[in-house]
Amino acid sequence: MKMIRGAVTASALALAVVAALAQGGPAAATEAAPARVDRSSCTHHWSGPQICIRMTGDALRTRVVGFWSNPPGSVRSRTTWLASDGRRITSVARATRVGKTVSFTWSGADYRGRKICVRFRGINRTACQDAPV
Repeated sequence: MKMIRGAVTASALALAVVAALAQGGPAAATEAAPARVDRSSCTHHWSGPQICIRMTGDALRTRVVGFWSNPPGSVRSRTTWLASDGRRITSVARATRVGKTVSFTWSGADYRGRKICVRFRGINRTACQDAPV
């Protein structure tokens, strides 16, 4: 049974290569899809605000979620933004409470090779994550 599965898989791969060659030539057959992204990090302080960043998607369209994981119950929203090399790279946004966190999601963008950091107004802690190359 294993041999049949292997033969079927090899046949399917061969057909995919032939189809790619027929549609776009050798470049289409060897062109790889952008790398998948699923990375996260948080500030690691035992007291005070804990800020986190999560990156998902692929290298060309990386979605970034910035969140404050332990805001006081009275905080319903907070201004946030993304930074790289100490400079803001997005417009300020309004992070809102979702359950126990205050968060905002930036839609997919190309951050390849950059260190992306999330900042929240009034909080001196920053969570950063290296984007894929």
